[in-house]
Amino acid sequence: MPKDIAYFQDFNPGKSIVVQNPVEIKFKADDEIRIMVSSDKPELAAQFSLSSGTSGGGNEGSRYTIDSEGSIRFPMLGKIHVAGLNRQELQETIREQIMEKGLIRDPIVTVDYSNLYVIVYPNR
Repeated sequence: MPKDIAYFQDFNPGKSIVVQNPVEIKFKADDEIRIMVSSDKPELAAQFSLSSGTSGGGNEGSRYTIDSEGSIRFPMLGKIHVAGLNRQELQETIREQIMEKGLIRDPIVTVDYSNLYVIVYPNR
């Protein structure tokens, strides 16, 4: 490791750091997210995929970019306002809407960040 890097000089491999005051991540315009809907009946979950076909592998979810109004267009549910929600809140929102419409009795909804990154600033 080059010694000219100002940070992490005292960090040893395998050592973990506890994040002080972690920030809750909320979605905003231009964020990219991936949403996957699963069910014990894959043919029902397939209606929530943006892909046109199936590949024998697992469902990796569909990618969405949050528009300038803070919304996405989700298959079968239409426009959903997601700005200001965190990952768990969005999962629950989509899950509830799917069940309210009677599309899947007990769906599993997974939301992941697609363009999440971290910037480390040196202590000044």
